[in-house]
Amino acid sequence: MTSLFSNHIEHLYVEYRSLLTAVAYRITGMRTEAEDIVQDLFIYLSTSNWNHEQVNNIRTYLIQSTVNRSLNVLESARIKRVEYPGVWLPEPHVNEWSSSSVSSRTSELTESADTSIILTDDISYAVMVLLDQLTPVERAIFVLRQSFDFSYREIAQWMNRSEATCRKIFSRAVPKLQEAQASESIASEHKLAFTRAFLQATQTGNFSSLLELLQQDMRLYTDGGGKVKSALRPIFDRRRVISFFNGIAAKGSLTGEWSIISINGEIGLQLQREGVTVAVYSFRYNASGQVDHIFMISNPDKIS
Repeated sequence: MTSLFSNHIEHLYVEYRSLLTAVAYRITGMRTEAEDIVQDLFIYLSTSNWNHEQVNNIRTYLIQSTVNRSLNVLESARIKRVEYPGVWLPEPHVNEWSSSSVSSRTSELTESADTSIILTDDISYAVMVLLDQLTPVERAIFVLRQSFDFSYREIAQWMNRSEATCRKIFSRAVPKLQEAQASESIASEHKLAFTRAFLQATQTGNFSSLLELLQQDMRLYTDGGGKVKSALRPIFDRRRVISFFNGIAAKGSLTGEWSIISINGEIGLQLQREGVTVAVYSFRYNASGQVDHIFMISNPDKIS
């Protein structure tokens, strides 16, 4: 890709790619789309009459361009999701898991010389799910402030709104995400223990052992994208969720190679067959440490 760019554009691409991709992903919830947004932006810059010498602040220009493109993609995607078969879940950001990631979630430093910007933590998958309930503007402002700690002055400039308005929008968005954010306060050791218990259940085919570890009115969301079989609606109540897993285990749907992974900085599970990922699982916890949501993503377009 970078071979298509001039030397200057290529330098900017290398310097800002990680930051811009993170911004686009957290606004849209789609990692592949985020990568396309950033690449398309730099292709535009390299093929247009864009003159970087006329831009006062390259970093600000690139972020604002990425935000605008991300909002356009998000608006279009929401229209298409009306016809999405079943539950739509965000595209997970999957990484290898290691024991060192239990005590602290992974941090990313931009490739930019601007070391003041640290992509502190991935937004947890549970928060990513709830972000879809916000308006695009609420989502963008929340992400830019909460995830990247950009100033309200910067955000106001990028969103073409006043600082006061951005503060109000952010304050309005925060309460809508508090339930999911509570999950982030649960100790990683506790999450690892549940993950291993769930993994053990996949081996025995007996999920009833998890009963007390699940919130009574918990929910299971499955996203197969109409390409693999999945529940078209959320499954409520822990006994029904256990029955669901016992049922698919009996049919052999949980056979394969399981591994513990990192999903958006949190501990999750991955199921593979012959080296191909067929499902990933993310868990959300209530304040007492019980699992209140399970997210099962098996749409191959999101987990390949």
